[in-house]
Amino acid sequence: MSVPSQKPRKDFPNRPQFSGFMKPCRVEGEVLNLEVYGEIPKDIDGTFYRVMPDPQFSPFIENDPQWFNGDGNISAFKIKDGSVSFKQRFVRTEKFVREREAQRALIGKYRNKFTDAVELKIRTTANTNVVHFNGKLLALKEDAPPYALDPHTLETTGLYDFDGQLPSLTFTAHPKFDPLTGEMLCFGYEAKGDGTPDICYYRIAPDGKFMETVWLIAPVLAMIHDFAVTENWVVFPIIPQLCDIERMKQGGEHWQWSPETPFYIGVLPRRGAKPSDLKWFRYQNSFPGHVANAYEDEFGNIILDLGLSAMNVFFWWPDAQGKSPEPSSIHSQLTRFTINPKSEELDLVNPTVLQSDNSEFYRIDDRFTTKPYKHCFFDLMNPALGTDFPTITPQLGGGYPLYNALAHLNIETGVTEIYFPGKTHMVQEPVFIPRRGSSVEGDGERQEGSLLEQRVQALEKRLRLSGLNEQFDSPQIHTATSPQIQENHESQRSPGVKGPLDQDDEVDGMGAVALRDGVDEEEYFGASSNVAFLRLIIHAVGHPVSPSGNVPLSNTDASTDGQSNDNHFDAFLRRPPGISSLPETKGRVRVDPFALPPQMEANALLHLFFTTINLMIPCIHEDSFRDMYNKMQVSGTRNVRRSWLGSLNVVFALATNVMTATSPDIERATRSMQLFLLMEAYLEGTTSSSLAWTLHGLAVKGAYQLGLHVMNLKSISQIDREVRRRSWYWCVMNDRFLSVTYGRPPLIPLSHVRPEASPYLPFSNAPSGVTVSSLAYFDAMM
Repeated sequence: MSVPSQKPRKDFPNRPQFSGFMKPCRVEGEVLNLEVYGEIPKDIDGTFYRVMPDPQFSPFIENDPQWFNGDGNISAFKIKDGSVSFKQRFVRTEKFVREREAQRALIGKYRNKFTDAVELKIRTTANTNVVHFNGKLLALKEDAPPYALDPHTLETTGLYDFDGQLPSLTFTAHPKFDPLTGEMLCFGYEAKGDGTPDICYYRIAPDGKFMETVWLIAPVLAMIHDFAVTENWVVFPIIPQLCDIERMKQGGEHWQWSPETPFYIGVLPRRGAKPSDLKWFRYQNSFPGHVANAYEDEFGNIILDLGLSAMNVFFWWPDAQGKSPEPSSIHSQLTRFTINPKSEELDLVNPTVLQSDNSEFYRIDDRFTTKPYKHCFFDLMNPALGTDFPTITPQLGGGYPLYNALAHLNIETGVTEIYFPGKTHMVQEPVFIPRRGSSVEGDGERQEGSLLEQRVQALEKRLRLSGLNEQFDSPQIHTATSPQIQENHESQRSPGVKGPLDQDDEVDGMGAVALRDGVDEEEYFGASSNVAFLRLIIHAVGHPVSPSGNVPLSNTDASTDGQSNDNHFDAFLRRPPGISSLPETKGRVRVDPFALPPQMEANALLHLFFTTINLMIPCIHEDSFRDMYNKMQVSGTRNVRRSWLGSLNVVFALATNVMTATSPDIERATRSMQLFLLMEAYLEGTTSSSLAWTLHGLAVKGAYQLGLHVMNLKSISQIDREVRRRSWYWCVMNDRFLSVTYGRPPLIPLSHVRPEASPYLPFSNAPSGVTVSSLAYFDAMM
């Protein structure tokens, strides 16, 4: 190949990928003792590394949409005692060195060597990720081996092939580290060169010695950007972006979206695997994003959590007809696949949506990689938060995707915390820093509830230089439990707090109306155990703590000047699985009542509701409800009443509470219910005896949700069965005692008083005098 004769341009094209926030930086240098706005926690002591694509020369390929071609430029933020020093240097790749010598760009289209101006042995840019391993800093891009750098000086030491052990021509940008063994697990795809279907999987000991290498063949020649690791398995999600070497030779793109290709998930034993052990599972055409985590449940299933979109996220690589989605229509959700690695059924069922918002770049407490976990951090795009897009869009450039908030999801509870940095700010990938000396998952260094996050400082600076600093607003932290019904920003600043219960729809207590001999009799039972207590909680988290440490519990305690504290919390409802949102209308996000879960999941939720929840809240006639549900499956959601669809969504939400409970959740919930029962017994002998009925209602509801009234469970141990039986017996006993004491109808129907008998089993280390017939008294009473 020869260098084109045309004169290389010195300036960058006026295109989005080279303007605004995406404008090339091209700076190397060092600054000590940076200015710090706010305060960095003193416990943070170490260096934070990042890498960015940063082209040193303008491209010679006209109309190339790719910003992925930028040279890897690595930043190091050394943090100690609340101070930060900064250093930044380019990775000296072969491409970088050759281009600097030529004083011009030499490579052409993204990962297409046939469009280059010169022939390069290794044309990587090392611009995707950076990891610290075995005393070296490794700059990674999935099209080549790593480049090694000195972690202190950022000087490039050269291409790193692990002292000649690396068999693959490529190396993933997302290696996984086992927190117990310290080993690094890696793979390369197109491992024998461009256009080859080979995958090479390898495990590397902490000292850099290769422990295992397995060569595999992919079912399609496609992109594998990320992968997952459990204790016993490795998982390869394949993105349906296909490579065609002949297309590349004609000057075409390396990748092309294939809407006909399924989403393949490869599963391979982590240790001692043979190529024949690889199993390819299939799901409908989708775009898998980054992996959050993976682990194995108690049944040996692989639990795989990752981002998933029904659309082509890399829209700049369209399909064969040139079709690609509108970027603003692309929506990626955090989803969970449950895979039986020993199953012969290779077609996967619909995954569970863990978080329904448009999100990506998932990070966890890395100490829980390969293990069950409950904390996930990620970027989120939610226009309803109040981002001023008309103001910032001209400054954004061509970077995609865009995210305007950081989020923390508690997977066990379904609650999402949202950090919104302000209407003229965006965010980049989060990083989790464990708190020093703490082994608790998710206990990290945070400032006002947020992660360590990289604010788009360049954007902020440009906006301020443009005289827009008066439009900057303080960051906000939101707590959530799922699909939003949040008030707009203006209403959030009004006195009081708008939460799950609008002030126009208040219920302050419980009442009853009885008809006796044609005469209406009314009674007031006092504050509702559900509503009044919930309102106190909402007010507690919805108002800032005053300097004295007091929390206002009513609107009259709040500020009345129309302004609220900048550090306020906004409470709004959100609970998975998600419901899609319609466009914002007058400051409020409208929930789409027609968006339903996949049919298999919906059927399961419906069955779960009628066999559990509806026993406690028997307000729905099952036969007629199912009849309407079946008609809806045939004729569609547009032909049924919106009120019925609303009821259906609530049915799904209630059933989800039961379905998603894991064994640890059930154990904790059982203990909580037992606490309620003991508190009932205590309160009956105090001056607050009326509270016993409130706690009893909570205990009975919890018992029904846990299914304690069902005794023929074969999946639990005998001792657990006995604990459930005794807890249910006492629920029934207390129900009868309190019903007589307070003159209220019992909560538990007679048909549930005598559950199916189970063997008596005395608890271990039972005190003297306790025998297997210790429950005879309860039997006799009932």
